[in-house]
Formats: sequence, C-alpha cells, structure tokens
Amino acid sequence: MKTGIKIIKKLLEPFPFIYIKFGILFNKIIKKKTARFVSKATDITVEGFPRSSNSYLSRLVRHLNPKLQIATHLHSNVNILQSLKWNIPTVVLIRNPKDAIVSLAALSHEIDTRNNNPLRKIDFDKSIRDYIRFYKPLLKSKNKFITAHFNEVVTNPVAIIKEINAKTTLNLSEDANLNGFDDLVKSGTEFHILPNKIRESLKSNIKKEFSNYINSNDYLEAEALYRAFIS
Repeated sequence: MKTGIKIIKKLLEPFPFIYIKFGILFNKIIKKKTARFVSKATDITVEGFPRSSNSYLSRLVRHLNPKLQIATHLHSNVNILQSLKWNIPTVVLIRNPKDAIVSLAALSHEIDTRNNNPLRKIDFDKSIRDYIRFYKPLLKSKNKFITAHFNEVVTNPVAIIKEINAKTTLNLSEDANLNGFDDLVKSGTEFHILPNKIRESLKSNIKKEFSNYINSNDYLEAEALYRAFIS
C-alpha cells in the first residue's frame, strides 16, 4: 500500500492543489494529522529537502509562537508552490546536495542500527534525482520566498528569525537565547534533530560510497542547481 501511495503522490506532484487535497483526504481516512499540509489558514510554511534543518527551524518557529499554524515536513515542493499561490509566508530550506544526501543516508542507517536491523541499501541515484525534483521548479520563484541555508539555520538562527520578521507580520521573538529553545532541543528525545556519535560514525563509509556519484550528470545538475539557488 505504501508503495502505491508514493506512486500516486509522485504523479500528483506537478499539481500541488490536487496533491494536497489527496494528502489531507488520505490522512483523514487513516486517522493521521493533516496539519503538515498548507491551507489558507496556514501562518507560515517551512519546507526543504530532508536533512536541511526542517525539524530545527519549524520547531523553533513553533516554540517562539505556539499558536502559529505551520505547514512543514511534506519534504515535497507542493507545500511551497501552493503557499506562493495563496501568498502565505514561506521559508525554503536548502543544503549542499552532498551533505544533505549523506546525512539522510546516515540517518537511515542510524535508525537501522538503533533497531538492530541490517543496514539498508541506499539508492543514491534516486536521492540525487529527488533533490533536483524538489528544487528545480522553485528556482524561478526564489524572489518570492525566504531562502534559509542549513549552515545559517544551525549556526545563527536568530538571523533567520530576523529575516522572517522583516518579511512577514509574525513578529517572532528575536531573543539571543531563542527563549531557551536550544536547551529544550538538547534535552529532548528526538535524536534526529541534532548530530550524534552514532550517525557521525556511520557517515565515513557513506561518504566513500557517495564519492562514486559526484561526477554523474545528475549530481552535477544538483550541484549547479544548489549554486544557482543560493547565488
């Protein structure tokens, strides 16, 4: 069933409104929350390719204002494209494709390790194509949303919050301590948000394997797309 749903979503991705309606309906049927999908009631959309600080920034914004409705974590560009059509404030997160894809693979292997399962085979070709598919349709609209680079989010999140405030009416706290957010994250149970020893130890072999792909046409396209996006 999961494979079938993934195929349907991929087919619907060029049609953001229909994709979102289908996703909401399906989640309601399986009694799953629908808040991740953008709606006209959404206050801000925070979305990016996996491992680009999606969890960190979306949780930070929610921490600074728990009343906000935030569309996030579809890891599809449909939330972004529909948000732009509805003039909803939008933050697009981006990270160097190599680092994002290696980190995603390492998280998958970390989950396998924690569950005492064999390490899954990573389809790097698919990950590279997914990266291109996520960002390529957004490039022509980059002046319509806030671009937040992974490095700045994790090293200087206050700067991102200030940019959000400058370009929206959300008026989030710009306190240098982020209202205690980092301490809250460090004491939490969501291991995927921050770096850890298990994941870092897994990255060495993943990086070696991924080095076989960095001269492929798809990866070169992903890298060029990333450079164009942040220029």
